[in-house]
Amino acid sequence: MVFAAGIDPAYTIHIAPLTALPLPHESVDRVGSLAGLHHLVDKQAFFKEAWRVLKQGGRFVTGDVLDGTPVARFLNGAVDRYTATGHHGLFLKRGESSDLLRVAGFTGICEEHYEYSWTFKSEVEMVRYCRSLFGLVRAGEDDIHMALRDAFDIRLEQGEVRLPWSLVYAVGVKDCLITGRGHRAMPATALAGARDAPSA
Repeated sequence: MVFAAGIDPAYTIHIAPLTALPLPHESVDRVGSLAGLHHLVDKQAFFKEAWRVLKQGGRFVTGDVLDGTPVARFLNGAVDRYTATGHHGLFLKRGESSDLLRVAGFTGICEEHYEYSWTFKSEVEMVRYCRSLFGLVRAGEDDIHMALRDAFDIRLEQGEVRLPWSLVYAVGVKDCLITGRGHRAMPATALAGARDAPSA
């Protein structure tokens, strides 16, 4: 369980299939998934499981890679070639997260494709960071640098190297507040807090 070594010991760690979480019904306030959905064949089963474990009013927030973007091409291209395990992402289509949330029973749904940049002090730092993050053990730094240059419009701005990245974020609520005429939709600003922490 080395991959979980950095998690605060105040939290309980469970290793389990995402479609069979070892949690009671309606036992948590939030469920989040960051860059993990594209590894699932049956995404709907996970969304239904999130619904099961969430309390009434709980939120399910996802952030993942959108199909057809430079990020998707990089992951299924260079990352697939240069990792020991390969990478075969099943990336999300536009609107797919919203559809998955809706079918699972969530309301107050918002979805947004959010573009941002990772910043580095140098291109060497960028290459080494990406090599560590993605486990690019089958490539040297020059190969990784070339792959990043081929995939992204990397820019030098104000003395910083900026690597563009993007994810599609979505949020849904289990049984939104009920009004006299039904469910109240969540405002678009609901995504703001979820998207502020970039991830691969």
